[in-house]
Amino acid sequence: MLMEVNMTLIYEDISYRIRGGLFEVQNEVGLGRNEEMYHKAFASWLSENEISFYSKPRHELRLFDTLAHVLYPDFVVMDQVVVELKSRASALNDGDKAQLINYLKLRNNRLGLLVNMGLDRVYVERYAYDRPNYEAVWDWKAWEQAEDPALPQIQKCLNAIFTVHQTGYSQMLIEKLLRTALLQNELTYTRNPVAEATYKNTSLGHGPLDCFLINHQAVLCYTALFDDNDFNCSRTQAFMKTLGVPFGLAVNFGKQTLQLKTFSIK
Repeated sequence: MLMEVNMTLIYEDISYRIRGGLFEVQNEVGLGRNEEMYHKAFASWLSENEISFYSKPRHELRLFDTLAHVLYPDFVVMDQVVVELKSRASALNDGDKAQLINYLKLRNNRLGLLVNMGLDRVYVERYAYDRPNYEAVWDWKAWEQAEDPALPQIQKCLNAIFTVHQTGYSQMLIEKLLRTALLQNELTYTRNPVAEATYKNTSLGHGPLDCFLINHQAVLCYTALFDDNDFNCSRTQAFMKTLGVPFGLAVNFGKQTLQLKTFSIK
């Protein structure tokens, strides 16, 4: 099975050979084996067929010359095609797709193959990646008159992430970059601060809020790869009220546009 996410068939000869090798590996190894077995077999097939490749090459994600995260794509074939291999008796999910896009963006490769060896036939989703023209839409107006010394540092963090990495990474990688930026700028934070929920003045208990609480003064809500920033804006204002803090920041690291809006309680 083949999904052509971008209908432009780039590197078709290479990907055709790769798919043939994957089918051959599954036929030889059999159904229902774990990912590592298929990985070793496919590496052997590539070597036997004299196709150059890297197996789980190390790729560092850095910010402020600090290591934020390390990524290991399963295969990079002929330095052109990224192959991410799964063995799952279920459909591939959005997290798997985001993982492959992370690799393509970081390496600036144009083609990725997301493969599931765990079904009765090899399932391949083909992703053609063209690096977009990234842009940022900043709205710092609500913070312009604020005198809190942490706010310029928070602004510096977001500007640095966009300058170095733009946008388009998955939620997990964006969180790694945010944590690195905040620590490098000596900002203290709590991830998922706990707050009480009530209904008609009756406590429903305490639970985590999906945000960063920075220096006990600012809420930062973020998403990755969303189409717009509306959800973040709504929950930022709600969390500010719940936590009783004066400042808020909503940011969506979209596929090609970073959208940011600030809030304050005067």
